[in-house]
Amino acid sequence: MNRRLLTKTSLGLVEPDRPNLPPKPVRTPSMRLEAPSWLISLCLHVSVFLILAVGLRPYFRGTSGEETRVIGVAFVQEVSEGDENGASVGGKSDAPEGGGSSSPIGPVRSAPGNGPPMDPIAILSELTGSSTNSTPNAEALGGSGNAIGPGRGGGQKGGKKGGKLSEVNFYDMAGVGNSFVYVIDRSDSMNEHNKAPLRAAKREVTKSLEGIQETSRFQIIFYNNQPFPFQSKLAGGRGLIRAQEIERRSAIEFVANVSAFGGTEHLSALKLGISMNPDVLFFLTDAEQPRLSVEEMELLVARCEGNTTIHAIEFGNSASPVAGRWIEALAERTGGKYRYVDVTQLQK
Repeated sequence: MNRRLLTKTSLGLVEPDRPNLPPKPVRTPSMRLEAPSWLISLCLHVSVFLILAVGLRPYFRGTSGEETRVIGVAFVQEVSEGDENGASVGGKSDAPEGGGSSSPIGPVRSAPGNGPPMDPIAILSELTGSSTNSTPNAEALGGSGNAIGPGRGGGQKGGKKGGKLSEVNFYDMAGVGNSFVYVIDRSDSMNEHNKAPLRAAKREVTKSLEGIQETSRFQIIFYNNQPFPFQSKLAGGRGLIRAQEIERRSAIEFVANVSAFGGTEHLSALKLGISMNPDVLFFLTDAEQPRLSVEEMELLVARCEGNTTIHAIEFGNSASPVAGRWIEALAERTGGKYRYVDVTQLQK
């Protein structure tokens, strides 16, 4: 018996034609773990942002709300075993009185091969711009009540400038400093009593000039309605002049030739003298009038503050002055002395 080969065709099981479809992809383990690209991008940007935030944090902190801190200089001192570290900048030393170094900072040793020892005092001086060598000032030399002879006042403040200070006397009132200005009244009232006030003023200025050291500077301003300062023949100016012998001789000649006339204008002469910034200004007048106003007085005092001391001499026609005179107040408010002279006694 012939067996017939059975096929799908013979059995009528032939499937109908289907459209050609692309084969389905085979899913692998690595593909199953693949994340969407947007998620990867998001994670990358977040990471970069966090890194930048941490790295730039110090620059955005600012100083808002923080207190101002004082920054100082500290010196590290090498000490041997057993030594006490009792020295500190600005602190107290544990060393016994009368012993050890006078400096509060102990000796500093440099490491081998690093050059000479460090000088902390010199470094501090350089940082602060000050010198470790103290220079005597007028207060140390004269202080309160340093004027010679009768007078009232609180004592001279002056001597603000460095260098060797000298003492200059005018009408037995001592001024200490490096520069001196004389402001002398030459109004017509100085001719009273047979010109005794003018002669006395010129005599005292000349005597004072003879005592100025050559290292000092000076200027003389006579005034009536306006100031007349001495003009240097060498320097050719009307500011402070070096007290060389030739200049002092010339100034004494200038004083000898001064005559008195005209009215009195105190303010302009005093302002000119103070503008030269002297250590000491000697002011002499016989005119309490015209009085300075409160505003004018405050202006002069403000310009003198910490720079110029005014010693004032007032000529009068009575045995003693009345209270409340602006001339005395000007001297006292600038740290100077005031002296009253009865001109009626000058010829006796």
